[in-house]
Amino acid sequence: MWFSPGGLGLARPALGVLLLLATAAFLFGHRLGQYQEATAAKPYMLRVPTVVRPLEQEAVDRVARRIAGRPVRMECEYDVPGGRAFPEAGTAVVSAYLCSDIAYLRAGLRPSERACLLAGAYPCPGRVSQMAIALHVFTHEAVHLRGIHDERQTDCYAIQLLPWTARWFGVPLDLARAFGRYHWAGYGQAPRNGPFPAHVGGSQYGSPECRPGGRYELGAPGGAWR
Repeated sequence: MWFSPGGLGLARPALGVLLLLATAAFLFGHRLGQYQEATAAKPYMLRVPTVVRPLEQEAVDRVARRIAGRPVRMECEYDVPGGRAFPEAGTAVVSAYLCSDIAYLRAGLRPSERACLLAGAYPCPGRVSQMAIALHVFTHEAVHLRGIHDERQTDCYAIQLLPWTARWFGVPLDLARAFGRYHWAGYGQAPRNGPFPAHVGGSQYGSPECRPGGRYELGAPGGAWR
């Protein structure tokens, strides 16, 4: 199973503060420009931009390592539409918008979102589907970092491991399992209503072997099917 100042006076300090403020304003304006440009091109991806601070980056890398089973690095980038892994280098990138969705998830669900998830309904209101997609893409790229290149196999493993990813990001156990069931309901059992209808069955990501008892079943307790 895969599952670890004296004597300088006032003038110079004041100038330093002004320079610091000007630099911060420039960086904020640059990041805001990137965000506005991206959301204008893809309005359905509108999110509150999340800058991954050092502690947050540590959490991202920690979860990626647990999935990959080795030291790896996972970066959140604004110019990445989904995700991409470089197994030989031990690094991967995912969209910063997806990282924002995971940050929202860690902050806590709204009562209506939580109630819908725990009731096993589909679809749920709010950002539940976006959060599930973010967890899936993150897990998919981390599975690649184990050295698994086949997209169908990788994606099927990601579906099954999604509850663990949620749990490792601090989601309570009952909600983590509910996210796994929710995503499987949309991904595998309701393709006409699910977030990834093109992935089911015959695309480069979907496989008829991605099912309970199929060739890609991990058989791990607590997965999306159990």
